[in-house]
Amino acid sequence: MAEQNSINQKLKELLEGYKINLKETKFEDEVYKWEAIDHFQKHWDIDADDFIGMFNKAFQKKANLFYQNSWGYISKAVKHFPEEVRRMFEDLYDEGKALEERMEDFQEGAMELLPMVKKATGKSRLNHQQDERTISIYMAFRFPEKYFLYMDSFYREFCSVIGEPVAAAGEKYFHYLELAESFKNDFVLKDEELLAMHRSLLPDLGWDDKNLIVQNILYVMTNKEKGGNTRFLVANLTWNSKDWKEPTDDESSHKYVKEGGIPQESWNFDFENTRNTEKKVYGFAQFTNQPKLSGKNNLVIHHSKNKFVGFYGKAELFGEMRELGYNDKLGLTEITNMAGDRSLSVCLDNKIDNVKEKGYLEQKKRIGMVGFTYLQKVDTVNLILDEAIRLNPDQEKILSDIKFWLNDIKNDTDVKDMKNCPLNQIVYGPPGTGKTYNTINLALQIVDPAFYEEHSDDREKLRARFNELLISDWDNPKKGRISFCTFHQSFSYEDFVEGIKPVISKEDDDKEVEEGGIRYEIYDGLFKRMADRARYYSDGDEKYVMIIDEISRGNVSQIFGELITLIEKDKRAGKEEALEVTLPYSKHKFSVPSNLYIIGTMNMADRSVEALDTAL
Repeated sequence: MAEQNSINQKLKELLEGYKINLKETKFEDEVYKWEAIDHFQKHWDIDADDFIGMFNKAFQKKANLFYQNSWGYISKAVKHFPEEVRRMFEDLYDEGKALEERMEDFQEGAMELLPMVKKATGKSRLNHQQDERTISIYMAFRFPEKYFLYMDSFYREFCSVIGEPVAAAGEKYFHYLELAESFKNDFVLKDEELLAMHRSLLPDLGWDDKNLIVQNILYVMTNKEKGGNTRFLVANLTWNSKDWKEPTDDESSHKYVKEGGIPQESWNFDFENTRNTEKKVYGFAQFTNQPKLSGKNNLVIHHSKNKFVGFYGKAELFGEMRELGYNDKLGLTEITNMAGDRSLSVCLDNKIDNVKEKGYLEQKKRIGMVGFTYLQKVDTVNLILDEAIRLNPDQEKILSDIKFWLNDIKNDTDVKDMKNCPLNQIVYGPPGTGKTYNTINLALQIVDPAFYEEHSDDREKLRARFNELLISDWDNPKKGRISFCTFHQSFSYEDFVEGIKPVISKEDDDKEVEEGGIRYEIYDGLFKRMADRARYYSDGDEKYVMIIDEISRGNVSQIFGELITLIEKDKRAGKEEALEVTLPYSKHKFSVPSNLYIIGTMNMADRSVEALDTAL
């Protein structure tokens, strides 16, 4: 019972994560599946006189759903043997027969037709590859209310989530149909918010898309789970003297190019190309084996002729070719196998030369025929980006954005998790890796999470909002909720908490001190002023943030004094173990409010990291 409750909780969390993803992305990368099925529903006619034309029209928006070999075979078969293929689909779509029997018959028909297709096309190495995934596409396109799109990868991941053994070969698709149907009935159909979100995005469908919603949840969320860590891929390109904005006549050692072919990477940095979207730029690299990269959080470094020529940040590799559309001018179909975030993708004006000699390929002497290599060390990538910035001052902003994204310790922190954000935290890393930069993100996620969620990709708006919330007038307690200071060797308890300072007496001051004489006043330090503002001037649940840059540069024990204990979560005001102290100069009682967050930054190489991390 406890185990089932745990599985149910995981599935509920899966749905909640998907809804957050849906709000952020509006499923921009996945909507093509709805478009493909909708297009098929409108054009499929098994009795069409022109079966070839109807078939190609119906599957026109198939995009990347098919394996290249699977579609290559069936498209050739229908071109040369349309009536045979028509009969195969008539039988496959006969719902009066068992699905397993129909699938076997379809595969046998494809196998029997294969020798004739080979002969007609002159392609002796052709194979039919009408496997479970391919047939699942045919079925989901024709009967979207009954069948689910299938991939072995997310089927296995889903089995792992729910603790279900993976079925034997030949039985996986049928097992998946059972699991997906149960997940739909027990969870998806009961989530009215989720269904309403989809209806708001696609309100005019003439068919039931709930099975496609289920498939999308499993695909998106299992890939999200796999793809959390950043990996660094160097992808080799055919040289292009026009910066990969259009095809060129440049010489190439690649056989395909020598024979007159146009390299598909010719448009990798053609940012104005209509094939790209507002957020994505689509590219290509020729691999003999598929790189083992998952998720959408990778860095692709484009390489050609021992030079680094550009970057794709937040990159995704698709695993198979996707068609982008037919180029009438060149007479070819443009394809892609990768995409980068448009705001983190750039072709370098000045390329980085001699990358092998500089050690930028790490242990590799060359990239080789496979078409790519991995980099293992973030330090190597930071050195590459540093050189790119030095060589390209006009592109410093986007290159710095790539570097800061790369080193963002909180890169994958969801806004929804900030309610559990620690009251005290240290952001540390090597010099120049964006620690101070990322305190802006952290502070806004705490102080104004709604704004951060809406504008997380717009650095200028985040910076402007941060400056708006940064306290510039300490005499106006209602203006500003973020403070910033830097520790140094001379910084003291008196600067931070409270102290006394000499003041030259004026004529209208206390008569006990002669005019021009010295008197002493007690004054509040930065932290006490911040704590008082958070305690006395907060409206409801307002949160306040104090950023301490280079926190390890000061004598932390001396600067914090007795407050090193009071800042602990359970010692804050209002908590069961709350503590307060009597301050040494003013003799006032003092405690630290629970709505004041402390963010420190420090160099990872600093020896006091461990001690500070324990205290803060």
